[in-house]
Amino acid sequence: MKALGLPVNGGIWVGDVIPVSPAAKAGLRGSTRVVTDSGDKMVRFDGWQHSNMVGGDIIVAVNGRPLHTEQDLANVLRTVKPGDVLALSIVRGRRPIELRVTAGPRGQQY
Repeated sequence: MKALGLPVNGGIWVGDVIPVSPAAKAGLRGSTRVVTDSGDKMVRFDGWQHSNMVGGDIIVAVNGRPLHTEQDLANVLRTVKPGDVLALSIVRGRRPIELRVTAGPRGQQY
């Protein structure tokens, strides 16, 4: 993440957020696809760009537990029950933000 100019050494990049999911309700943001070299789409952002993707929150910790890999996140989520409130430490752009997410039912289709 440091290579992208972000103030974190690790974390999980959020590529997509389902609009009606608990993550979306809490305010978690995914990335935006940018059409490059065609001039079709210009996107302004205060975050970062990698390849043709721009922005997207980076989850750096859940309930104070640092995340470095997707497996770290999976390990945390295995212990979560519906209704549990998770404290997410994220980086948006270059700013640290704290979000609270209320877990929904496992396997819920949104």
